[in-house]
Amino acid sequence: MAVEKGFRGRGIGRSVLGIITREAIVNGKTGIYLHVHTKNTGAMQFYADNNFIEERRGDTYALMYREL
Repeated sequence: MAVEKGFRGRGIGRSVLGIITREAIVNGKTGIYLHVHTKNTGAMQFYADNNFIEERRGDTYALMYREL
C-alpha cells in the first residue's frame, strides 16, 4: 500500500488498512502478514502504530504480522 506524499496524514492509509482488516476477519482469517522495505521508516512506524509486530528482518525487507 502507498499513499501519495501530498495526501499523507489524512487517514487514507488507516482507512484502507481498516477495510483490509475487516475483510480478512469476515473471511475467517486470523492474521495479516506484510513486507515493508526497511528504509521506509514511516511505513514501519505506521504499521507498528497499527498493532503489527516485526517478525523477521532481511537485508532490505521486514516481515510484519498482526493477529486478528
